[in-house]
Amino acid sequence: MPAKAPSGPLNSSSRGVCSRLLLCSMLLGGGIGSNACSDTANSDVTIDAGTINDANDRDLTLVPTSGLYRLGMVVVEAGNVEIEFQASLQSDPVAGTIPTFEIRAVGNDGSLSDILASQSDIPVANGKFEADFAEFTIPAAFSVTGGDVVTSFTLAADIEQDDFFCGGVTGAIPTFSLTLTDSLFGAIPWADGDQTARFSCTPPVDDQTQEATIGGARPATIVMPAGHTNEALPVVVLLHGYGASGATQDAYFGLSSRVASEKFLLVIPDGTPDSNGMRFWNATLCCDFENNGVDDVAYILSLVDEAIASYGGITTEVHLIGHSNGGFMASRIACDAADRINTFVNFAGSSYVSGDDCQPTKVVNKPHIHGTLDETIPYTGGNLGPGALTLSDRWAAYNGCGMSTMSAARDIVSTIDGPETTVDVYQDCDAGGAVELWTMTGGSHIPTLQADFADQVLSFVLR
Repeated sequence: MPAKAPSGPLNSSSRGVCSRLLLCSMLLGGGIGSNACSDTANSDVTIDAGTINDANDRDLTLVPTSGLYRLGMVVVEAGNVEIEFQASLQSDPVAGTIPTFEIRAVGNDGSLSDILASQSDIPVANGKFEADFAEFTIPAAFSVTGGDVVTSFTLAADIEQDDFFCGGVTGAIPTFSLTLTDSLFGAIPWADGDQTARFSCTPPVDDQTQEATIGGARPATIVMPAGHTNEALPVVVLLHGYGASGATQDAYFGLSSRVASEKFLLVIPDGTPDSNGMRFWNATLCCDFENNGVDDVAYILSLVDEAIASYGGITTEVHLIGHSNGGFMASRIACDAADRINTFVNFAGSSYVSGDDCQPTKVVNKPHIHGTLDETIPYTGGNLGPGALTLSDRWAAYNGCGMSTMSAARDIVSTIDGPETTVDVYQDCDAGGAVELWTMTGGSHIPTLQADFADQVLSFVLR
């Protein structure tokens, strides 16, 4: 059934406002090689059948590859709506160009439109290329809106490895009066089935993990190291934003790709769909907008209990990581059930309006991560709750901390040059109650994250 057009205050991804598209491209000399984007700045690239000379006079590997890809784009300006694509790529290790890049729409029945747009002779250098598509119309028969959709966009692509590419999207969707300035896309092999494409440059999950389903009538995924047999491991719960899903959030943060190396259990639940199909968590003012009243605190803690009882989770090492509505939810659990968790990460979320409504029974470690240009949940606070500094100061008071001091800056946002994120570390906190404020200067609600974002967050959470 076609997805509905976005309505209401949207904070995260929802699949399918526009048509799915088939991107048919033939990639010649695309520079598709292992870690071509993320690592070339720090190391030379092995020469294979052919080379591209990049701006730094370094040779880039050209590895022939071909196949279908699942390409997902999140349109931030439409409330972070998720659009799915299919891409067909072929490469030739001689010329550093993409000779043709064609776009087709895909109907719900799998039918294909005629070619809607095409680009030719797109240069590729240092593992990067831009595909610029002038204004074209997606026919009504291929649009879930039931009408023609006029769009134009540029894909600024980073080729990460032979089965993954990603980047940013700029352009416009005149039909919806949208200018695209901060949207993202990622692509993974079509053979991966229904996995959600990654909306940042975080590599796909490798084969070093295994999954199981927990939660009974309201199922959730638990990811663990391959061969796991109840070894005692920390439990990390990932909470998605409003309208998104656990799979989409994991695709964005990339936590499951670190399960094997960092040795933890990752619980990935989904919120409850509202009448518009938007998944939400009932967390303070966001985002049970229809007053369904679902008890998500009890639900999430029941998943933690199952991870501990059935998979060896450590009772004293339970950590929550939430984005947007998920950040609200993590904060609510920390306020209402502090005795059950050790850390909560609030990324671009808020919490109770009044500090009197949050009465934690013990200290909890807490980094708050927020962009100064967040227009969805403003850095300085808004109608849905206080700002990042106010919340950090509150938890510093709860945890017996003193004043904050500036620590080394972090580089979290890949589209901003240099380490844009300032780190305020509160001093002399009670044991187990570390508080930090990570301010992404110039960062938005869904910034394009560095490939090591998961490592940076987990270094705090699992220390």
